[in-house]
Amino acid sequence: MLINLLTALIFWVMAAFCAYALIVLKDRSGKGAILFATSAALAAGGWIAWPVRMFADAGTLIMSFVGMGGVFVFSGLLFVCIRSLYADYGQLSVQVTAERDRILQLEQELQAKPEIKQKYVLDISMLLTGSVPQFVHATLPKGELVIPQFALTRMQEMANSGDELQQAQGIYALQMVERLRQESALPLTVLPDAAGQLQPYDEALLALAGSGDYILICNDESLAVKARHLGIVTLHMTEIEASIKAVYFSGQVVMVRIDAYGKDPGQGVATLADGSQVIVDGGADFLHQDMKIKIQRVYQTVSGTMIYGVIES
Repeated sequence: MLINLLTALIFWVMAAFCAYALIVLKDRSGKGAILFATSAALAAGGWIAWPVRMFADAGTLIMSFVGMGGVFVFSGLLFVCIRSLYADYGQLSVQVTAERDRILQLEQELQAKPEIKQKYVLDISMLLTGSVPQFVHATLPKGELVIPQFALTRMQEMANSGDELQQAQGIYALQMVERLRQESALPLTVLPDAAGQLQPYDEALLALAGSGDYILICNDESLAVKARHLGIVTLHMTEIEASIKAVYFSGQVVMVRIDAYGKDPGQGVATLADGSQVIVDGGADFLHQDMKIKIQRVYQTVSGTMIYGVIES
């Protein structure tokens, strides 16, 4: 019994040494599977040697070593499988870490990169439309509005003009500038005039728009044509409105308000949601009332779209 116990202790000491060489010393000789299997087999042999009386007879001795050999083979295969899975996991972990670091680096570069602000130069014709605050809110989510000082000077001259129409337009344009200051989400900047600024208004505006990364916003067709000819990116409000107008079809029923009498007896004139006018037969009897009408005919002409309808019974 004592011999068996001593044998078991020897096996366990050797198993512990193999485990120590594998785990603590981190053996890099490529024999990790052998060390692991040997340690497991010796540990199993120690458990077999003591209670089973390993050296009682030859048969028990042979069976014990066969059992230790089985444990050795199984443990070696198990170690190889575990190490393979661990290596795959480690490689995947390295790849994930590298990709995460790359994404973080890109985010840092984007944050460090200064945001480029698009600048929009407003023409006086745009300020006279009355809908410039809504236009800015709906179509220009980011950027900066720019009004040159010479444009403000021109508006002031118009407001002080003896001509009634010019005076009304100048006052209205100045009021619209103030509205943009208060209501627009985009900052409004007044650009000082260049030294010796003596050009006429249109030429000065085109020179400014072409001197930098500006987009010209206007409602003047001739100015838009000149600007595009010079390669200036231009937003023409009338063209934008025309491009987003609703399409109406014969037989379509819409709700409108009869605004005025038509030219022919019994006719009324209504305005659709996009600003298009429609001639309504029988609409004269419903002046200033909201009515359902049925569109009968739609004509596309050079001057625009002509729409005819009748009161929907």
